[in-house]
Amino acid sequence: MQITLKLSANDLDQSGLDELSRRLRSTLDQQTDVSASLAEGQHHEGQKGDYALVGQIVLSLIGAGGVVTSLITVLKAYVEQKPTLKVVLERPDGAKFSLEAANVKQGELNQTAKTLAKFLND
Repeated sequence: MQITLKLSANDLDQSGLDELSRRLRSTLDQQTDVSASLAEGQHHEGQKGDYALVGQIVLSLIGAGGVVTSLITVLKAYVEQKPTLKVVLERPDGAKFSLEAANVKQGELNQTAKTLAKFLND
């Protein structure tokens, strides 16, 4: 299944968001069973080739149950480092799951992981 991950932070410009997206993509590739690539936009007349959509990463979920645990662990680390960061995962059917600093507090983490697992398996 492919999921689109969208990052936003009201205190980051496009350059900062692009850098954060590239770092997160690399971390996901290295530390999880998720295949991650930067999302590309449609080719428009006058453009040469496709362009990366800033703040968007395409995830291909290739593992079993450990995927949710490793994915939530990586996303938790990023949200804790940047409390203004909002992560939205979107399935091909349009359903969305949002992750923000409030969702990754110790008391909320288990429920967030369960909700994410249900979202990914529906």
